[in-house]
Amino acid sequence: MLKKILKIKLKVVGGILLILLLVQLISAYFFGVMAEKQLDLQFKYITDTSLIKVVSRDYNRGWLTSNESVVLSVNNQVLKNVLAILPGANAHESINALANGTYQIHYTTKITHGLFAGWLHGTFIPTLAYASTDIVFPDKIDKLLTKFFASKKPLEINNVIYLNKSGRYVIYSPGFGYDEALSGVKINWGGLYLKVAYNPEFNYFKNDLSAPLFELNAPTKGEFVFNGFEYASDSRYSVNNIKVGTTALKLDNLRVAMAESNSVGLRFGEMVHALVGVNSADFLNGIDVINPANFQIQNVVYNAISKDENNFFSAAAKAGFESLTSNNRKYGPMNFDLSLNHISSPEFSKLLDNLNDTAGQDQTDQLSRDKTIAMLKTYLTPIFVQQPEVILNGFSLVTPDGVISLSGRATTINFESSDMQDQASFMKKMSANMKFSVPKSVLAYFFILQMKYFLTAGNAQMDQQSSDALAKVVNILLDNQLHVWLKKGFLTQKESMISSTISLESGTVYLNGIPTK
Repeated sequence: MLKKILKIKLKVVGGILLILLLVQLISAYFFGVMAEKQLDLQFKYITDTSLIKVVSRDYNRGWLTSNESVVLSVNNQVLKNVLAILPGANAHESINALANGTYQIHYTTKITHGLFAGWLHGTFIPTLAYASTDIVFPDKIDKLLTKFFASKKPLEINNVIYLNKSGRYVIYSPGFGYDEALSGVKINWGGLYLKVAYNPEFNYFKNDLSAPLFELNAPTKGEFVFNGFEYASDSRYSVNNIKVGTTALKLDNLRVAMAESNSVGLRFGEMVHALVGVNSADFLNGIDVINPANFQIQNVVYNAISKDENNFFSAAAKAGFESLTSNNRKYGPMNFDLSLNHISSPEFSKLLDNLNDTAGQDQTDQLSRDKTIAMLKTYLTPIFVQQPEVILNGFSLVTPDGVISLSGRATTINFESSDMQDQASFMKKMSANMKFSVPKSVLAYFFILQMKYFLTAGNAQMDQQSSDALAKVVNILLDNQLHVWLKKGFLTQKESMISSTISLESGTVYLNGIPTK
């Protein structure tokens, strides 16, 4: 009797297993076709950027599994355009070599399709397919990674596609500890975990990234440490094809302590010139209150939200940090709050698309630059006509000498298309105002920087005695000038704080409501 029962149970179990096997075999073929189409869509979106060039892509679909091999390269023209902005870039052979180098990534993907494809990989949800990607590293990099990760895979990339064609990517890097006794180099990597959930149309994404720790200590070079890095976003493409949603970033601590300070060539004046084209900012190269080769910043936060409603784009961003320490001086907290409103979405979307295309084109000759400027005017004109608004809700930074604070707003009034072609008309249609409050000692610091630049032709160092004497002279001159401006009502002073309001209305600049001309 017992044997009969066991035989019946075995037959039932065998029958169920046979049915499941048949379901997997039959679904594998049809789901393989559907998975290929979904992966084609994902590949199209992922590579739709001027930064990436597709060298090759081979997709071979089988009955149960498929294989994909992809080679991507960085668009050198984008690198050239970015590096060309840097001051003196054409004179540095290393920068030219960097721009002309070949940067490729080769990866292979194995796709298992079928209703139970995920079961084979620990995902107990019915699936279209389960894809596992391996990056093919060059030999030198592969040997280096093997030294760090030993037998572990440096990077695991998996993609689960569910029955409704939605899915999720999971990217994982395991942690490791490395200690080289001879050189004293120590590396501690806490690992990385990234999950990206997406919808069937591949235009909605929910990202969660965490990298808890990285420590690099090299006795001859210095130290680089960060910990507690987290990033999360919930985004989608709007009807105007603009990416909108929410973003949150957090970093507990970042510490840089390089052994050779001159190994970092960060110059603030050159940065300003590169970003905004102001040629008179070279004196800012002398800024020494923050050493980019030796600093610590703690509790960095960033939060943003953007929307595209009724054909108008809007965004708000808040950022800040608790403390920044450099050269034995502590700054912070810092808070920054910025809003963009009433940006015409159709034109803004076209502007973003054209900027993406332009980034991959040669911008070194005058004809190309003129073409880019004409493009910017074309799409910015209708945006300005719609009266966009930029609001600096607040910026505040606590310094050892006091609090620097700024707030302001800028927009256009009665802007017409013809105003874009005439600078005087353009300025008359701009409306802007900014309130500021700054410690007098901070103003004196920048005045001294400028005087040092003029007196040393921008390239010589002053001895301490000369520098102290100059500081005394500059403070006397600043006191005299402030006295004049205070008397005219351009500025107000309360104890050591200097404040005012700068406005631009109908082409006229006002200081504290008083026209300057």
